[in-house]
Amino acid sequence: MRRAFIALCLCACSAPATSDAGFVRVTVAAQIAGAQITEVSVNVTPANTAAVLTRRADGTFEGTVEVPAGVAQTVTAKAFAGSVLAASGTGTATVLKGQVFQLTIIALDTTGPAPRPDHSPVITSLAAAVAVAPGEQVALSATAIDADGDVLTYAWSAAPAGCGTFAAASSSSTAWTAGTTGICAITIKVSARSLSDTRSANILVRAPGGTPTLVQHTSSSSNEQNGLPGNDFRFTLPNPVLAGNCLILGVTFGAATFSASTAITSIRDSSGDAWTTTPVITASDGAKAKSAIFVLPNATAAIHTVTVTLNVKVTLFQYTVSEFSGVDSAHPVNGATGQAAAISGGAVSTGSFTPGNNDANGGNLIWAYFADDFTPFATVPTAYAANAPFTLLDGSIGTNASQLPHGSMYFVQTTAAPISPAMTLTGGRTDVWNGVAVALKASGAGTTPSGGIRIRSLIHETAAQPPTTWAMQFPSAGSLLVIRVNGDPNLSTITDSNGNGYTRAVGPAGSVEPQIWYAQNAKPGIGLKVTLQFSASPGNRTVLLYDVIGAATSSVVDGKQDNGDQAAPATALAFTLDNSPTITPGSANGLTIAGIGLGIGPVDAIVTPAGAIMDFVYYTFDEDSDRMDSGDGAGHLFNTDTAPEDWSWHIPNVGSNGSCGSVSACSSFGGSAVHFRAAPPGP
Repeated sequence: MRRAFIALCLCACSAPATSDAGFVRVTVAAQIAGAQITEVSVNVTPANTAAVLTRRADGTFEGTVEVPAGVAQTVTAKAFAGSVLAASGTGTATVLKGQVFQLTIIALDTTGPAPRPDHSPVITSLAAAVAVAPGEQVALSATAIDADGDVLTYAWSAAPAGCGTFAAASSSSTAWTAGTTGICAITIKVSARSLSDTRSANILVRAPGGTPTLVQHTSSSSNEQNGLPGNDFRFTLPNPVLAGNCLILGVTFGAATFSASTAITSIRDSSGDAWTTTPVITASDGAKAKSAIFVLPNATAAIHTVTVTLNVKVTLFQYTVSEFSGVDSAHPVNGATGQAAAISGGAVSTGSFTPGNNDANGGNLIWAYFADDFTPFATVPTAYAANAPFTLLDGSIGTNASQLPHGSMYFVQTTAAPISPAMTLTGGRTDVWNGVAVALKASGAGTTPSGGIRIRSLIHETAAQPPTTWAMQFPSAGSLLVIRVNGDPNLSTITDSNGNGYTRAVGPAGSVEPQIWYAQNAKPGIGLKVTLQFSASPGNRTVLLYDVIGAATSSVVDGKQDNGDQAAPATALAFTLDNSPTITPGSANGLTIAGIGLGIGPVDAIVTPAGAIMDFVYYTFDEDSDRMDSGDGAGHLFNTDTAPEDWSWHIPNVGSNGSCGSVSACSSFGGSAVHFRAAPPGP
């Protein structure tokens, strides 16, 4: 029988999808007629998705297709020799959200069987999992045909001995229970009379480990590339870090006059944990800025305030931090790559690398970070999209040529293979970008959140002169979306791409008090885009976007307070603003978000309430003209009771305070706060 074989390998790995979808990773191999095959295409129904696969150096064809999760999809592969269809085949897969299914399809040569006395049976499909835990039971199935209509018999086997057992080894489909760890080769043999056909699939039986899971993420805006120089950049993660988890820090820094010798000399942590100052990977064009990744494994359970110090003052600084559970606690780094390269075809890339093999323990977390490396930032992007199979963490939409465009993303690769992390930009297509990526070993280490209200992600956006229609990306997963904005009489509405409705809780128009808007029972999304609409061009503004998990889905606000505009102290150049405001939460175990607006500044500490977490960055030589956070104050508190909270802010003695001769000569201030109720505990 003349035949061509088309094998579609759909790996059941943890590949976070960008929506309620999964991925079909397709590998097509054409045998016998393989040399004649010039193109292979795939059609998926009812997803109504089609793709032309890419030929690899070994003669196979490969590609990735995203399909809706939970719906049986029929995958049809067609192999062409020029314009002539040479082979085709179909298979069925039901893909789970964020995962991919393994399916092998053998497509018969379209010319049919050659005349002969007896034909061998042909296995036309083989379905199997890719990675399982010991003791886990999965379904295996195979289909076959015989051109002569002979009776078919089936025989399943596994090697090495002890790697798994079959419930019905002589059936076309069977349950299989994983045994010892390692690679288990599953083989199906189909016989008819004296002839047979065999196909095999490898299943990884991995040690009980863990799947790296995002716990929290935060990303700052940047001071301007030609702004005021500073050092000792201090920032705090939004939630207390959980025991044994891994922190990943991406930074970009530079100066108006860049030096390749500029480097980070210390990373201090309020928890007492010791960060190394040797980056895992760096990237730079050697003339503008430098980007780097640092990793802290096995973090202490505590609030983590991190201070980054460089060997010189810099004018450009941006930080991005993620916390993951399920990462090796001793020696997590398992590969890295980085490069400075011009945008190509609308995409930025870290370059390709192959992480070390950690398949038996769950694979590797791939974390990638990108930042513009140009002077000035010639063309700023209007949208970011993480290339499949990555999930976007943040993407800063530029509004002018001074603010730093940047973004980050992640992916859990359960089977080690070459990978080239890349992100596609809309706009921003002429600059050089730094791209850095690290692979971290999956394991059973760390702590996943146990429930309650928490901040999944906190994104900072600042612009010296934002447009009247200011759009920003807000990758989110929580049911409560909160937006904190400097006081502005011209902010009229906030909308987003999912149709969520936003309510202004505090911050009356015309006041210096920060405005806090929220959308309860919201529809989040990795691709969510939020738009602030101003009736007139605003001045320097900072926006904080809080993605909150575990909040009540109705009547979520049960406390709010404005303290009104007040005059600053008459003479002191360093002082504390008390009762700005004082708020009484309506319930325990919720979340208070507070802010203060200043014509002076910045705030360098929250004095009370105890346990409050400061959301703005502070650095040495920070002044009110700072473009990272506008020199104002912002913070939050996970409250445990309903006692009144006195929000007090400390303002240091810096140049901007004394620029008017006295503080009161040039400033007023106003504070505001909102308390959000947690969802009731489950049964």
